[in-house]
Amino acid sequence: MTGDLLAVGERVVLRRWRAEDAEAVFEACQDPEIQRWTTIPTPYEREYAVGFVTAYSDHQWTTGEGAPCALALPDGTLVGSMGVVRFDGPTPVVGYWTAPAHRGRGLTAEGLRLLTTWLATERGSVRVRLEADARNGASRAVARRAGFVEQGVGPEGLVVYSTEIDTLFG
Repeated sequence: MTGDLLAVGERVVLRRWRAEDAEAVFEACQDPEIQRWTTIPTPYEREYAVGFVTAYSDHQWTTGEGAPCALALPDGTLVGSMGVVRFDGPTPVVGYWTAPAHRGRGLTAEGLRLLTTWLATERGSVRVRLEADARNGASRAVARRAGFVEQGVGPEGLVVYSTEIDTLFG
């Protein structure tokens, strides 16, 4: 893939953040569920959204610490945020949130499969890990639909999921 586009699915695209995404991120992050299950500042101000899609995202990509992405419809409408939260040695740790208007349609699970495939083909990853709060049933359902398998509950009450890349291609 060239430019800011990482992957194209049947219904969604996975791409790097753009400055023009800030308003959609700001609006989505007003949602109480996103505030409840993620580590975003509360209240969430516009300048946080601008910083997230520009300085933070650029820093993560430039340093290789992470790979934050926008999950969008082909027309550019923001579905949510998805990406590598941190590269933990050979096993990247991924995370996501979904804007309220796009929940329950399987778009985030499709995006998670795209991200996992990108990690295998572009980064050589053989395993991907994610962590979801044990009480967050929606996030856990996305993980299962994307082919991730529950590995157990960590000390912080986070359910650990992982997927072996070869199971997605086998």
